[in-house]
Amino acid sequence: MNMSDLITRIKIACGIYAIALPFENPDEAIADVIRRVTLRTFSTYCPYCESIQFDTLVMEPLEKHANQETYLLPDIFSQREILYVKNVRYDESDISALGYWGGGVPILHGNMLRQAMLSNAALNLSNRIIPKITFKYEHPRKITLYNMLSSTKLIFDIAFVHDSSLASITPSSEESFYNLALLDVQNFLYQSLKHYKEIKSAYGTINLQIDDWQNAESARKELLNDWDNTYHMDIIPYVWA
Repeated sequence: MNMSDLITRIKIACGIYAIALPFENPDEAIADVIRRVTLRTFSTYCPYCESIQFDTLVMEPLEKHANQETYLLPDIFSQREILYVKNVRYDESDISALGYWGGGVPILHGNMLRQAMLSNAALNLSNRIIPKITFKYEHPRKITLYNMLSSTKLIFDIAFVHDSSLASITPSSEESFYNLALLDVQNFLYQSLKHYKEIKSAYGTINLQIDDWQNAESARKELLNDWDNTYHMDIIPYVWA
């Protein structure tokens, strides 16, 4: 998604594309509303997610006990705000394709089929007897890991606030973002322009017709209520110890 295109679309929908609004920089004012209001709210429902590998051996430790360890996530997100950690899992690239205990290189260990069967059986057994890794995330960077037994290299599925350029808004979620941004901008314009009856321009006096925007705030609340009932269907549940 592109900020400039979004602003143009909103101005057309609001009927203000060719109207000089009483702001020093109307486009920047609209962009500010989108970045400060729409972006953060939308990120709560549909965050930007990324899977990142971290090795606990190089993470900053805070506490260590028999079955749990607490670390600070690396401070590499100065331009990206973490909302929460969705999941923590072992990095499968460090695990044999034949299972957690692997089978080495099957061709070097006799019958390949036997090695594969033994390895898969070991995987099923290990899944039953070795507890799954679980976690507890505390904003902004603190995370406690439980039952981390197999490897120090972990994949963290992290939810971020979307980039202020809107480049991280996916095509499939653009329309939802637009609907929320439109209501936020309409509410902003109504609250700002309700003190004006008309605006003088080079083409004459323009009578402002902003009555359609006065319900933008209630429409926004209704939209978010609908999202409250459905957004969790797209979110991986939290994993606690």
